[in-house]
Amino acid sequence: MNKPECFVEFMIGHVLFGLRGNYKDDQDVQVAEYIDQAMDCIDKGFFQGAIQHLEGALEVCEREDVYNVMGIVYFFMGENEKSFECFDKALDDPTYWEAYYNVALWFHRSQMNERALEIFDEIIEVGKDLRGGILEGAYNNKACMLVEEDRYEEAIELLNSVLLLNNKRVESLVNLGNIYYKQNKLQEAKKYYEKALLVNSKCPSAYIGLGVVAFENGELEKARNLFDKSLSISNLSVVAKKNKQLLGEYN
Repeated sequence: MNKPECFVEFMIGHVLFGLRGNYKDDQDVQVAEYIDQAMDCIDKGFFQGAIQHLEGALEVCEREDVYNVMGIVYFFMGENEKSFECFDKALDDPTYWEAYYNVALWFHRSQMNERALEIFDEIIEVGKDLRGGILEGAYNNKACMLVEEDRYEEAIELLNSVLLLNNKRVESLVNLGNIYYKQNKLQEAKKYYEKALLVNSKCPSAYIGLGVVAFENGELEKARNLFDKSLSISNLSVVAKKNKQLLGEYN
């Protein structure tokens, strides 16, 4: 049997909650309490409960960050229309870049890549004055989209731009490893997967990458153990399961 090609897992940046601080009055304090309860529900995967708390917050005050978080919850639930409506309401404040970034993720999920790229480009053009990882996320996510078009060198340049801003951005370290793997530069790929694990020892995508490198180097048992390690952290990884299946069929 010919040696199969394993799969790697590109990491799109996470949604941005963009919560507003500076609580000025009793209304803000009440909204903050509802948001805290909603965030606790989100952490536990109780999305409907989160929506109820956020609806309570909106009854107190219709704030953009509440709509943004509600859009994220609907995004997680796969309710795309409701998600977009909430992000759109959050953008009543045109300077609320976290919501704009989340809209780009929405377009990417909806396979409207051209529109998503336009937004990421706008964010990149605004530059370093943006809050909390927005620029890093735009660089990272645009790079992932360029990889889909085999534009590897442009993607590498964008990911290096991320690491100049934050050399501990795990998604970008893993994505650089993935690109070097696709270019058959296995030592470079391994270096970036290992860097990612130094930042976050529980990154399943990095273990998948190391497993793929081990497989290409003929270290089949090591590859199997690394795919198992990935699945022990997140048993939902379709990529790790597919690679284990390919490994079993090959060996």
